[in-house]
Amino acid sequence: MALTKITAGGLADNSVVTASVADSQVTLAKTTGVATTPYLTVFRLSANHTGDTLPLTNWEAPDQSLESTGVGSAVTHSSGVFTFPTTGFWWIDYHCHFQAADGEDGAYVFTYMQFTANNGSAWTTMNENATNMHPSSHSGTIQGSATGGILFDCVATATYKVRKGFTTQDSGIDVRGETDKTFSWISFRRIGDT
Repeated sequence: MALTKITAGGLADNSVVTASVADSQVTLAKTTGVATTPYLTVFRLSANHTGDTLPLTNWEAPDQSLESTGVGSAVTHSSGVFTFPTTGFWWIDYHCHFQAADGEDGAYVFTYMQFTANNGSAWTTMNENATNMHPSSHSGTIQGSATGGILFDCVATATYKVRKGFTTQDSGIDVRGETDKTFSWISFRRIGDT
């Protein structure tokens, strides 16, 4: 007679091995809390932004040889606002590359991430990263960067969105972007259910 019910605490650890479980018995409904579909989306800035900018726009999917845009359903963007394809915990990484022309005094540059829970009616800053470009006495173009990451809990795809911005003490500093190589980028990776 087949066993149809096991009382709580009735199985010792390691008493059921994977080989003895039929594939048809392991269903998606029995894997709650596990991110079963990988989601990873990458964007880069395709053109420079000069001076304070919110949101940063001109995001594009990388399209050079051997570059990938990601896996799974993509995070999308419109006018610099990113929308998630599904709810869950998302790890958002970003890197901004800055440049200042000769004679610019870029004492600081901040890059920050904002989110909305009401489809853009109000925005809240989640984190900031900063860099000091260089003292005012320099010659030639100066390069700098700021990198950061944030764990974001998207509980409703219609209303929970994010955007990226930057501000600087000197209006002549650019966040660098190009269409044929990646200088400034953002990536979204789903890591689990909300």
